[in-house]
Amino acid sequence: LSAERNTSPCKPAATLRDVICETRSILIPHVILAVFVPILAIRVFVHAWRERWSEHRRLAKITFPIWLFVSITGVVIYGMLYHWPK
Repeated sequence: LSAERNTSPCKPAATLRDVICETRSILIPHVILAVFVPILAIRVFVHAWRERWSEHRRLAKITFPIWLFVSITGVVIYGMLYHWPK
């Protein structure tokens, strides 16, 4: 059996440290924004519960994109750490 050549322009990650260095560009904003998501989500629900619709809409317009970014980058980071660099 012959050894296969790596034709990828990027070198494969050798260690967990290499993977973390590669993920740093999305890991740092992910962690920082993830801290605020529960706080913002609770406030959005409280405004809805109390039927303060104008405040609810205003805060939801800010909260939803942050939550979406944190959700997507969480899946990407998980994949980068445990599945993709094989």
